[in-house]
Amino acid sequence: KGDPSGNARGAVIEAHLDKGRGPTATVLVQKGTLSAGDALVCGTAFCKIRAMMDENGVSLIHAGPSKPVQILGWSHVPSAGDDFRQVAD
Repeated sequence: KGDPSGNARGAVIEAHLDKGRGPTATVLVQKGTLSAGDALVCGTAFCKIRAMMDENGVSLIHAGPSKPVQILGWSHVPSAGDDFRQVAD
């Protein structure tokens, strides 16, 4: 069980450069809750979440623990396996 309160943490499952969307990463939320507009740091990459989609391509506003989501809005493609953290800004 993961705790849905507090800042989100998790791991990058896969990441790639999508021609139409830019750098995207599929992440697995392990603690906390991600919301659209949150700021993330993952290694040397950073992100302000522009959009989140689930495994079926459906747009999400919030993603809780144990939820894999695809995130758009990265500065550059993060490395697969890196941990991410939610930050204030």
